Amino acid sequence: MEAARGPFLSAMVGHLPPEKRRRLDLAVKEFVAYQTETAALGLAVSPRAALIQASDEATVKNRERMVAEIAALGRDVLARLDGQRDAAAQAQRKAFITLIAAPAAALIPALLAAVWIIRTQIQSPLHQLKATMQALADDRLDGTVPFGAALPAIEGSPRTNVPSPWMMRPAGSD
Repeated sequence: MEAARGPFLSAMVGHLPPEKRRRLDLAVKEFVAYQTETAALGLAVSPRAALIQASDEATVKNRERMVAEIAALGRDVLARLDGQRDAAAQAQRKAFITLIAAPAAALIPALLAAVWIIRTQIQSPLHQLKATMQALADDRLDGTVPFGAALPAIEGSPRTNVPSPWMMRPAGSD
């Protein structure tokens, strides 16, 4: 028990106030000294004398008090560790929400916006152009070219030197 006293008290540095740790240390030292004295009495005088001394009411109360203090210390440490475990679990939940759930929730509107942009700004105009090209291929030349208003601006841009003969003029631009 004497060999375990030092490491035990060192481990309790963060869990016990210094005064309580000192009292516990003194109680353990007293208990160990008393047990050593009782064992020596049993060897020197008689085992019956050691048993009488060990059964003394003050000795029993001292031992019970020390055991009660150590049990209370154990309960306090377990309660503190339970609180720390709960705090760690709560921090873990908060980290999950912060690092996983919140960004995932922010991605949903972004994905919906991307789908909307793709459908309205890319697919719809492409389908309109496809329908126009199909009409031209079917020799229906009376339709209007979607987005035809942009053609004069494209033809007049610095990168095009000569207007393309394949570009259709929008209806009404002649």
